Amino acid sequence: QGTVDPFEHASLNTFGGFEGGANLGLEREVFGVTLLGTIDMWPQWTLSTITSGRSFNSLEVFDADGSAFNLLVAAEDAKGEEYSQEVRVNYDGEGIKAFAGINVAYEDGTQRAPLGTDERQFAGWGQGTGPIAGVFLSGNPADVAPFLGGFPFKPFHVEEFINGGETIAIDFFGDVSVNVTPEFTLTAGLRYSIEDKTTTYAGRAVNGPSNLALFLSGGLVQTLAVANSGGVTQSASDTFDGVTWRLIAEYQPAKDTNVYASYARGRRPDVIDVADVNSVGTFAGFAVLPEETVDSFEVGAKSVLANGRLNLEGSAYYYSYDNFQTTINDPITLFPVFVNAGQATSYGVELQARARITDWLNGFGTYAWNRGRFNDDSVFSGNQFRLSPDHAASLGLDALVPVSDSVEMFLRPTWTWKSKVFFEEDNDPRFQQGGFSLLNLRAGAQFQDGRLSASVYATNILDEEYLIDAGNTGATVGSPTFIRGNLRFVGVELSGRF
Repeated sequence: QGTVDPFEHASLNTFGGFEGGANLGLEREVFGVTLLGTIDMWPQWTLSTITSGRSFNSLEVFDADGSAFNLLVAAEDAKGEEYSQEVRVNYDGEGIKAFAGINVAYEDGTQRAPLGTDERQFAGWGQGTGPIAGVFLSGNPADVAPFLGGFPFKPFHVEEFINGGETIAIDFFGDVSVNVTPEFTLTAGLRYSIEDKTTTYAGRAVNGPSNLALFLSGGLVQTLAVANSGGVTQSASDTFDGVTWRLIAEYQPAKDTNVYASYARGRRPDVIDVADVNSVGTFAGFAVLPEETVDSFEVGAKSVLANGRLNLEGSAYYYSYDNFQTTINDPITLFPVFVNAGQATSYGVELQARARITDWLNGFGTYAWNRGRFNDDSVFSGNQFRLSPDHAASLGLDALVPVSDSVEMFLRPTWTWKSKVFFEEDNDPRFQQGGFSLLNLRAGAQFQDGRLSASVYATNILDEEYLIDAGNTGATVGSPTFIRGNLRFVGVELSGRF
């Protein structure tokens, strides 16, 4: 029996023979191959190729609500394949380095998302609390019947949608770096991308219309959550293109010091997605989400001091987003959908130090400040980016002590901390994690210059309670789910490099 405390054991279940009686969990098969090639053409000229292929097939069955009732059980049955071929020509001359090439990529994938519910208990959940809700949540047909007006709610109703995407993308790119002086280098790069996309969608009630949906809509709507196309596959195609670039200036005032400044334009291609459902719950066509662009500005410096015993790095950046693409859980379909969140801004500072404290002891420390917010004209005006803490820091030590000519003992404690994060772009205060820190430790021995090692390790030594996700599909029906972070874990590891 579960509780509403996210740090207690959850009451997870599937029911109704969902997906042929499949157990909760994830089954996934992935196959991939990458081939690299380089040909020396002429002095200073080379031709390089990257050929890759990848396929995957996965089925995840999960309890989609945060209650012990048979409200929602869902699955994601995804499969796809990806192939790419890149060819580039490289030039490495005196004072000039450059490359140019083409990349062709193909992707084809589908996602089937079935959703099951006990309509009697789902109806009761919608009643809130009280005697009527209790009658529905019991699922007892004799008790529920007087409230239904002749509508027999189904003990198990299933509906699903299947979406698919096929993309052919071609990129033409080039980049050149020029040593203006021995200390000063300028780099410029340009990329033109074109994508041909086809999106498909089909939605249906698997085991007949939802009696609950018919009851609530006066007989007009046949599905509770899925945009219904009657199982007929709909499709839309379009072609998109865009240009991205980068400009970098690097200056080396001393042998062990480097400073730089950069400006770059990035993009995330347009998305063809289901537009919405109409008033009777049927598929209402596709919509195009415009490309997201980001202009990034960065300055930074790196320096090695104290005869190589101290390494310092620091940078400051400013990102300006337009047509920020993100996902929300649709309150009608209950599934994630893409939305255009408008304009957003992110700026911050990153600092890092690495020190050789003694001949056998090294240490490091990092700090990052990142203020990512949606602009005033955004649908999420002023909100903090999801999963984006304003502050993060880490400290660590690495002690390596020789005990013989071929054996070294090591001890590596690390500490990490980050400030509050939200799990949704709307910054719902229910779905956040306050600042927390984790302490980890690894200790052991390594042999033959590190080729062999044996160690014990412990993660989250202090057994900190924290969340890594919250809200999700269940939040759309008032029963959010929460995923806690890893508990304290202790293990032993043997490794070898040959």
